[in-house]
Amino acid sequence: MNIIMDALWRHLEYIHTYIERADNKMNFLLAVHLGFISLIGTQLMFIINKLPAWWCIKFIEWVFLILYILFILCFFYNEFKFMQLFQKVIGPRLKSGELIGESNYRSIIYWQHISETSFDELRDKYKEKNMRDDLLKQIYINSKIVTEKFKYVEIAYKKHFIKTLVILLISLLLGLINWIILSKQS
Repeated sequence: MNIIMDALWRHLEYIHTYIERADNKMNFLLAVHLGFISLIGTQLMFIINKLPAWWCIKFIEWVFLILYILFILCFFYNEFKFMQLFQKVIGPRLKSGELIGESNYRSIIYWQHISETSFDELRDKYKEKNMRDDLLKQIYINSKIVTEKFKYVEIAYKKHFIKTLVILLISLLLGLINWIILSKQS
């Protein structure tokens, strides 16, 4: 292989490391969000177990319960929006052929295109000029994919993580109020 082909392969591998980094960052955020869900679920179960029968609940407890239900609804809406971002990072929907101006583009490097090609057709396409052109196209396409992924990773970190921290603080505050109300009942 010549120097240009080696450089192109290294460049494509380099771009692939960024795809993996974006996925890892979103997986970390997903783990954090799942931790928040379990914390809120535990807090909700605590509240449900400590409340007296519905006909014995005082007005302040009803207000607290309604606030907590509104908080839970906001929390799950936030989680729904986060999962939409998660999907955009993990599986970006870009039409590779449209990115390079070839609507029927079939790569000889991309695994899905290879699997959809007959062996004889693939063998005919596997020439150095075709490989060089396809490597350049794959570098371009994967660069667009990385840009798209990191755009949504940035949104997730800046917006959703901050929203989730605010929701966690509200949850802790509501938990403290709940503890105060329920400890006065005892």
